[in-house]
Amino acid sequence: MKLNILYTINQKYIDIMLASIMSLYFNNSHNELSFHIITEGFSSSDYAHVESILKQIPNVGIHFYSLDNYDIEKYDIPSWRGSQIGNARLFFQDIIKLDDIKNLLYLDADTIVVNDLAGILSYESAINATYDSISIPELKERNLTEYFNSGVLFFNIDKWLNGDYLRTIIDYNQNNQKALIYPDQDLLNYALASKINKMPFRYNMGPYAMATKFNYNKHFYDGRSRLLDFSAIKEDIEDPVIFHSYGAYSSKPWTDNKVNPFNEDFEYYMNFVNQEFTKEKLTGLKRLIYRNRNLYYFLLLSRGLLAQNRNKLTKHVRELKNNSSNV
Repeated sequence: MKLNILYTINQKYIDIMLASIMSLYFNNSHNELSFHIITEGFSSSDYAHVESILKQIPNVGIHFYSLDNYDIEKYDIPSWRGSQIGNARLFFQDIIKLDDIKNLLYLDADTIVVNDLAGILSYESAINATYDSISIPELKERNLTEYFNSGVLFFNIDKWLNGDYLRTIIDYNQNNQKALIYPDQDLLNYALASKINKMPFRYNMGPYAMATKFNYNKHFYDGRSRLLDFSAIKEDIEDPVIFHSYGAYSSKPWTDNKVNPFNEDFEYYMNFVNQEFTKEKLTGLKRLIYRNRNLYYFLLLSRGLLAQNRNKLTKHVRELKNNSSNV
């Protein structure tokens, strides 16, 4: 089986991406793998470093594409943290060579593959993704009934191109004035809401799913405050394929934290990339929260409850203000 995998990356996340790639290789070494990497701001030594790691593993193709040669800014899509590299996944058809590529799997750099990916080939829609852990109030604010996470996307190339989905995204952005919080992800959901096919949660599992102590995961995915319901994803949690450290209050596995359940997996694969990798130090309140698992998940659940009741609270405050002004 041949797998074509896409990453979009800048200098800051090179080793993090490589740890993701190593995890994919170790769990899919029986497949022919071809990696397509869209880069931003890479130096010659950055390219050499990636090649030196990936050339150690057999039967792997490496293809680089510089975003410096492609102008996303002209489409007036907001950048994310001062960069367009996150939006590059939307424009893959204009950036990478699609010759002989039937399917393309996009992965965020903060993913860890923990199982065989063969099952993903059964999803044949133009674009396939999993639900995000969005709160119900946030979903309603976006006026959507579904909301997909863009960190793992599986494309059927012919259907994507024939559907002209990139043009749909561009036209939507030019003709609508909605604020985009997460530009690429919001645009995918707004522009292609009815076109995205839902994949099982196991292909894009967020860290809260592994918070089993005191059933934190069950309470987080309660089906009332979140789009996802624990009963619907329980089997996926027991049989994961891709871990993804999205959300998580920024407790990423490359930071010095004790709360992210993917820390051990990340460290294992990072060891094949850079044995001298140093985790980012946390300070102040973050250091306190991210080194105390019970406190961390308590605050996480509290945030969910606040989100669930935010609209009610806002309405109540407005009523109080109106009553005060009428006295």
